[in-house]
Amino acid sequence: MADDFRYHIDHHGSLVRPAGLRAARSAGEPEALAAAEAEAVIAALHMQRRLGMSAVGDGQFRREHFESVAYDHVEGFGPARGPQPLADAAGIPAARRRSAPAAPATPAATGRLADAEAATPLANVERPVFVVLPSPGYLATVGSALADRAAIDAARVSAQALAAILRAEIEALAGQGVAYVALGNPLYPPLLTVAGRERLAGDVDVDAVLKLLVEADRAAVTELDEVPEHLIILGGGYIGLEFGQMFRRFGSEVTIIEGAARLMMMEDEDVADEVAAISQQQ
Repeated sequence: MADDFRYHIDHHGSLVRPAGLRAARSAGEPEALAAAEAEAVIAALHMQRRLGMSAVGDGQFRREHFESVAYDHVEGFGPARGPQPLADAAGIPAARRRSAPAAPATPAATGRLADAEAATPLANVERPVFVVLPSPGYLATVGSALADRAAIDAARVSAQALAAILRAEIEALAGQGVAYVALGNPLYPPLLTVAGRERLAGDVDVDAVLKLLVEADRAAVTELDEVPEHLIILGGGYIGLEFGQMFRRFGSEVTIIEGAARLMMMEDEDVADEVAAISQQQ
């Protein structure tokens, strides 16, 4: 994750599960699992504080996997069946895929999604707290074949309903005192790279699916009743920059995190450098 002397990773989501937590999850005994989760979370929080992290999280130790925070608290998800070429291209393991609720069913939250994840860090460490949620576009499409217009339209309906649920959770987390909420969508890379688009061209309408994801993920944040004080955006492509500029103009502080050497890797370097300079001036 980081060390005391060389570098820091200041914003992170899922951390490597300790051996004791993995063993407790495999055993399947609820009380022992809850105790192992609590112990692992507290240890991870103190380690993050010792390492000087500017924001801390629970490592997603209470989740079986990244998407569980939605699958466990939103009704209507079912087994993913048939081909899922976009999820295959993004490298999403089969165990993490679910089919989203389809009409006439509507996704419905059974309660808060990440309340427990936020509560322990807020109560135990005097640092800003960071939570990552799966984006609505991701949840609506990861288990779908997206093979034709009807499938894309059905995913769009589910995605918009999921956006309302995620938006409510973001507002609730902000009300708890969580400083940073990130939406994760691992399906963007194959839709935005030349190799990914070529791989998907015969299976899905790449541009239509990309539009669906952007619309749904935008809806989760653009209709918030309150503008976040500080917004972290994972990814420095044109979509991330669009969100960043929009919220900066709304009055939020914006941090864009990009793992590549520069922003907008698909664009010419001089163009990307100029965009970066303009962004830093805003």
